Order: sequence, then C-alpha cells, then structure tokens
Amino acid sequence: NAGHPSVGSPVGSAFGHWKFDEGYGDNTNNSGSSGSALNGNLEGACPGVATCPTWTNDGKYSKALSYDGGDYLQVPDDNAFNYPDNNFTFTGWFKTGNTGVRNAIVTRATVAPYIMLFVYTDDRLWLETKDSGATYVSAITPTGTNYHDNQWHHFAAIRSDTLDKLLLYVDGVLMVTTDDTRTGNFDIAATMRIGRDTGANYFNGTIDEIKAYSYVLTADEVKVDYNLG
Repeated sequence: NAGHPSVGSPVGSAFGHWKFDEGYGDNTNNSGSSGSALNGNLEGACPGVATCPTWTNDGKYSKALSYDGGDYLQVPDDNAFNYPDNNFTFTGWFKTGNTGVRNAIVTRATVAPYIMLFVYTDDRLWLETKDSGATYVSAITPTGTNYHDNQWHHFAAIRSDTLDKLLLYVDGVLMVTTDDTRTGNFDIAATMRIGRDTGANYFNGTIDEIKAYSYVLTADEVKVDYNLG
C-alpha cells in the first residue's frame, strides 16, 4: 500500500479515498468502499488545459496533485454523500504558501445545503456549512494559526449530529468545536470539488489523501489517521 493510511481497520471504512497515486491521465481512482462510482475527474482534457491539476511525485505519500490556483477535480454526486444520520467526516493533507487568498480544499455545495473547507485570507482553516434549512454554522481555527506556511497539514472536518457539534482537527489536535443543533439535512445534489469552491476561489499548492466518511471519527481515530503518516 506504499505506506498509505488504510481505508479499513483500525480507522474504519471510508466510502471515498482518493490517494492521487496514478501519476498520469485524466482520472483519479476511489479506493474507498463506494468503488469506481466515485472516481474523480481532473477538470478539462488533461494534460494541457489550464483547469487541469498537475501530477507530482512530491506528495505526503508518494504522488499527489498540484494545483496552480486555477484548476481542480470533480467527484460525481452519489448517494454515499447523503449522510443518513447527518454525520460526516472529511480528512486529508494539504500544503500551501499562497497567502492573502481563499484556498479552497474540499467543497460540496449548492445554495443550501453546503460543506466547504478552505484556508482563508487570514491564514486560518475554516469549515463552513449550511444545512437544508439554510442555517449557517462554521468552525474556524483560532486567531494566530497559520496554514499558509508551505508545510504539510492534516485536517479532519467533522459534523456530529449526536454531539450537536462541528469539530475541526489539524495535525491530530482538536482546534475548535462549535455548537450545531440544526435539524436540516446535508443531502447535497452536487459534485464534490477538490481544489475549488463554487466560485472563483481555487487552491494553490498540493493536496493528498482525501477521505470521506458518513460517520464521525473519534479523537483517537483522527490521531491514528494522522499518525499513520
């Protein structure tokens, strides 16, 4: 497995796991339990077009995708993203030194509901969400945290209906929890974008090992996912 964090035990089964180890071509395979239905497509006819990310050997684990601030990839909409219990977790690794802009990492969005994770112009990591009732809740790392430092960082962005919380971990450490008592759902009829939000905010840097779960990872499981690297 080339040193990759496992989709299975001990962390559990991600329905989506994009390793970005292909190193060539227009697609990236899903190693998660939902299989090829969630294979990602690099935007445009790759290689060559401006919207296509670049394969790189400089990943957190082996290969990865490099983004220049104008490209992205898309994963098809699928029932796996419907989160029947309104619980979800996204994990992955990112590296960016592109200060002063909003660097979009993972986005699943319509007008409402939506889920967006990005490094904002203030250098902090933001998890923004809106449920089907159009109620907005966010989790933002503390003032003074800087993730535009051109270093690899691991994230775990979590919504727990059981705890009524949004939780945001960075490098295995819980950085912020936000009360979230919403009752709407997150059945988002949209593709998942990696490297871009719904507007003109793109990622500039490198992204690796994105995973998606339809349940809440515990603090210990987040640490396992982080420490496997």
